[in-house]
Amino acid sequence: MKRHSGRKEFARGLFLLLILSAAAVIASEAASAESVIVNSKDWRDVYAGLQYAKLNGQTAYFVKSESHAVSLLNFLNNDEKYVVLNGAESFLPDYESLLKGKGLDAEALPYDNNLNIELARKLRDEKGIKKYIIVDDSMGYNAISVAPYAKVSESYVLFANAATIDDIISFFREERPESVTIYGHVRREVKEALQEFNPEEINEGNRFANNREIVRRYLKINPINQTLLTNGEFIEDELMEGKNPIVFIGRNNIPDETKEFIKEAGFKYAVLIGNNLIPTATYVKRRLDIAVFVKFAKGLAGTGNPSLQDLDTFPVPRYAIALDIKSVKYNVLTNTLEVTYQNLLESPAYAKTTITLLDSNKTASDKEAVFLDGFQEKTVAYPLELDEAEKNNPGIASAIMLYGEDEGSLEFVLQKNMTVSTLKVLDNSQAEIIDAYYDVSNAAFIITIQNTGSTDVFANAEIIGLMVDGEQKNIAGNKNVRVKPGEEGQIAVRQRMTELDLADNPSIKVRVYYGEREEGLIKQKEKEFPLKVKKSNLLVIIGASAAVAVLVLWLIFGKRRKRKEE
Repeated sequence: MKRHSGRKEFARGLFLLLILSAAAVIASEAASAESVIVNSKDWRDVYAGLQYAKLNGQTAYFVKSESHAVSLLNFLNNDEKYVVLNGAESFLPDYESLLKGKGLDAEALPYDNNLNIELARKLRDEKGIKKYIIVDDSMGYNAISVAPYAKVSESYVLFANAATIDDIISFFREERPESVTIYGHVRREVKEALQEFNPEEINEGNRFANNREIVRRYLKINPINQTLLTNGEFIEDELMEGKNPIVFIGRNNIPDETKEFIKEAGFKYAVLIGNNLIPTATYVKRRLDIAVFVKFAKGLAGTGNPSLQDLDTFPVPRYAIALDIKSVKYNVLTNTLEVTYQNLLESPAYAKTTITLLDSNKTASDKEAVFLDGFQEKTVAYPLELDEAEKNNPGIASAIMLYGEDEGSLEFVLQKNMTVSTLKVLDNSQAEIIDAYYDVSNAAFIITIQNTGSTDVFANAEIIGLMVDGEQKNIAGNKNVRVKPGEEGQIAVRQRMTELDLADNPSIKVRVYYGEREEGLIKQKEKEFPLKVKKSNLLVIIGASAAVAVLVLWLIFGKRRKRKEE
């Protein structure tokens, strides 16, 4: 019995020793674990630091203000080592010294210039990560959209622009990447510089379409029935985690294509990050039959403080737009509803509006989105038949306007009730578009119109579907011109074009808005022209072949020759 008892005690002792040894190993690993703290005012540093930590399997924190840098100490653990990533502009200089003063093991990561590239180099050398996603840093939503996919595909996101592309190319040439993916819009010089690495491009035309495509790719790697919902305007830890894909929703609206995509993807659960999109998330819950949870706050874990605090978020550059409806008028003589739209900011935008006269329940709406350049006003005339009583008193118009940065991203909603005034004006203006060319010295398209009617004409112009930097856009003139009967007038539509941009546009489509009233350019005409470019005193026809390309002597040259003959 004693012998068996001794064996049992030995076994127990050995088992306990194994447990203690394992615990010691775990404790040792915990003690040597590293966490990352990003101390920078630059969102790109915050993003790079968080994705570096996630790819390394590390915990990450970021500082968002001077006071937050101090309060963050409440979340830190004495058993961990902290690597501090200081930006060129940090919230608290020498932040690692503050941590050391609190008894924490901390050190700063030294780097020469670009933290984004420095962390890419570390991941390549230490983790063997050699797949890269290239985004432009002018709009932060592209970086937010690709973050989960980057994590599950073990790729690293690099910010490329004219200032950083040479450094990125040098980095790639050190050890050629396994793959390079260009996501969303990037500058032409960036795209061309990357061609030697055979990049794949994802650019479906707008940020919602691009987002849907990157989620599809995520789901091929990690099929899952839960998604995160956000609009790409801020960084938050869970958005960078990679456990769920991110589906973009708008502040007030979801594009129809995204609604269908959510259904097709088979998502059953969604987590809304932040509470600024609750109205849109409510639509997802009610109409798309998905359980939606809202992550809107955090607790002070381990502090004994039960109160909740705001989520730690860091803003990224966003596309700021604001539209309004300035007036609604009914023109009794033309049976049209004249609606004047107003762009309140410098960013171009598109709008699609439905207007209902509440008394008569008659409706007018846009079939296509209306383009509004920065700070532009535009009046649109909608045919609308009213009876005599309704004409005398149209009553109140209820307008619902969807708008956004492009036709596929109408994420904002403006709802407005306005009293409809009446006017009695006939518009007998007549005009023709007779010429268009690009003036290199003035960086503007010059549109020539002729007043073919008997009344003065006010006019402005747009270039439709112009290829700039490899992408289509609309541009508009910023000043109306007045043209007397029988005379010609010129409208300048300013846009700086490179030689490559000009080559991408063998022809241009011109749309002219005109009318008798400067505040009511309700008529329009379109015409397409082979692109001609004025360089000094010469006019080059871009769309012609080399065999028939013509250099047309400009008017000044003709005048000079005439003076010599005299």
